[in-house]
Amino acid sequence: MSDFLRDVKLQNLELSEASLQQIYKDFKDIVDTANSSRPTPDDKLFQFHIIRFDNKGFRLVSFDDVIKHYQDARTIERLFFYIYSGKFLKMNGINGTSIELALNVLAPDKCTLTVQDDNQAWVDAIFSKLKARLDKYHGKNYLIRNRVTGALIQLLGVFAGIIVSIWLGGKIASILTIQHPHIFGFFVVFLVFSNLWGYLYGAIGNLLDRMFPNITFMDKVRWRGFIQGIIYAVLSVGFLTAVYRIWQFAFQVIRSVTK
Repeated sequence: MSDFLRDVKLQNLELSEASLQQIYKDFKDIVDTANSSRPTPDDKLFQFHIIRFDNKGFRLVSFDDVIKHYQDARTIERLFFYIYSGKFLKMNGINGTSIELALNVLAPDKCTLTVQDDNQAWVDAIFSKLKARLDKYHGKNYLIRNRVTGALIQLLGVFAGIIVSIWLGGKIASILTIQHPHIFGFFVVFLVFSNLWGYLYGAIGNLLDRMFPNITFMDKVRWRGFIQGIIYAVLSVGFLTAVYRIWQFAFQVIRSVTK
């Protein structure tokens, strides 16, 4: 069994055809260097790739073929780089050397770099080399893909729910003949909104995942930048509005206390 393993979850990468070529060259250098000093078939390293796009996929040895499919694709779903030793393949992954780089657009939690071997120094060196390469391609989607954005959306949703409930509650109150119609109308609308908000919040999250993915293949997003700009603007205005309203409310409370 391989004794040493290092892995990392990859976040917020922006990749182009040129950057993919550089990653491939790093993988090829690892294979060429290792195979020059590994005489036995079990120790030899083998390199291949998997690309999935437009609901079809291919397992390929030649990276030129990968690039051809990449150029023809409308949407890239997954692109994997693999290096396995003969022993790793023969032992079904129980023992031997393996390097895996998983770029999975559809499953952000499965975007990883993993290196394993029975030589700790080699694992550390290879892992550091590949991670240094990937660190060059960090994008700005972290500005959206974080917990603060989720909390901000939740806060804006509650704020919007209150405003809508007051407005629609007033409309409902005008046709009611009960005591405190405005309060009744407000709670009815807010109750409905509260039940719908869970679905709306999920839909907003899915939209943000599509517009600001964990892995972005830059050659395939010709129109996304415009929509991203709109979303940035909306969230920025929403955030500033929320801050202003909170500050305004706090100021009124302080004034009432100090009078």
